[in-house]
Amino acid sequence: MAVLLLFLGTSIFKEIQAGELPKASALNSLFAPNLGGPNGDAEELTGCFPVLSTTAVTGIGATTATTGGNITDDGGASITARGVAYGTSPGPLTHTASFTSDGTGTGVFTSTLTGLTASTLYYVRAYATNSVGTAYGNEVSF
Repeated sequence: MAVLLLFLGTSIFKEIQAGELPKASALNSLFAPNLGGPNGDAEELTGCFPVLSTTAVTGIGATTATTGGNITDDGGASITARGVAYGTSPGPLTHTASFTSDGTGTGVFTSTLTGLTASTLYYVRAYATNSVGTAYGNEVSF
């Protein structure tokens, strides 16, 4: 953690010390600094990644379940895609994951998972995409 804090700087360190996560804008400036433009010039990145959480899984049946997400901050850019990724491996963002597509915009959304196998452990993460990129919510298993 000490190495991480060296790179993050004092303002983020104070937020971590207070028990909060760093602001998305601070992380974006660290992990996605000015990108090279077509002429090699610095091009400023506008906006941040979306902020979201994965909702609890309900209505679990033999082959279906219901979940979704809550996008609380669009990062300053419109949400162009949202849904959930789900699969049988933790961190369900593997090549075997399934994805739902549940519209655009911020707020709460619902996803219906289909094609499930009974008595199988599944992992789910909500996602939201804006012009900066795709962000994922917390992982939920059922």
